[in-house]
Amino acid sequence: MKFCPAAALAVLLVASGATDASADAASASIRGDRDQLLVVSTGTYVSGIDGEMTRPSPGRYEQPIDIAPGTHSLLVAFNANKFATLAMRFDAKPGGAYVIRWEQQSAAPGVTPPTQVWVEDEKSHDVVAPKRQIWPIDHNPSYVTPSGAGAATIGGSAQTDAHGPISVSLAAVDGAYTGTQDADAAKPLGVAPGLHALLIDYNSTLFGAEYPVLLDVKAAHDYVIGFTAKTSLITGVAPPHLSIWVDDTTAHERVLAEKIVPLKRLKFDTEATPPRVGKS
Repeated sequence: MKFCPAAALAVLLVASGATDASADAASASIRGDRDQLLVVSTGTYVSGIDGEMTRPSPGRYEQPIDIAPGTHSLLVAFNANKFATLAMRFDAKPGGAYVIRWEQQSAAPGVTPPTQVWVEDEKSHDVVAPKRQIWPIDHNPSYVTPSGAGAATIGGSAQTDAHGPISVSLAAVDGAYTGTQDADAAKPLGVAPGLHALLIDYNSTLFGAEYPVLLDVKAAHDYVIGFTAKTSLITGVAPPHLSIWVDDTTAHERVLAEKIVPLKRLKFDTEATPPRVGKS
């Protein structure tokens, strides 16, 4: 049988197309959702996912972000005339397209309406992360420390800079907030073995940061969240950067590599509880 270059090329193109299609089918995506009235935008967006932080302009809230199938640690942001965030865990299916939906209830003029957010599959409209209130800030459900043998621990760490105490702490596990106060940032919290969506919180006198990550927790291991913050001696000037990592002190290894996390100026609002949460 004679070799036919045209036929061989056709086979290669078909094979290449099939491979590309398979790759596309295996990936998933997630996006925010917004309404716009004149120049004012209200809506949700992905503030961070699996250790990658974003800060899109309102016009890009609805631009899909490619993600892998599987479990994700998601930090949802809601922007109206108030700003709030909420940690969530959700599972993406191969080829899934997900959107962070939101709805507001009625409220008095000049008051930001109570707002709920959730994640749904755009095609089937199945809810993959349940409705939760993002404004006014409500960090329910609260985290419940596991009991029994085999639990691991995750602790934060604390330092002092020129302006006062600074710390990193475990703020949420699988969307359930721990309620850890700054004074207890370094206190270890029990966590069940397995893959978890964690939210790490950095707090100082003027600046804060939230960092959603995935961590495969091993039974009876102890973990510590470490950080460095290069601060300025000038009040009100943001540190050049904040770096966060996680060490497994039982295995003596770094399980989440050191990474620069963007800092945000803290905003205080009398409607928010606790006030330190509002970061824009």
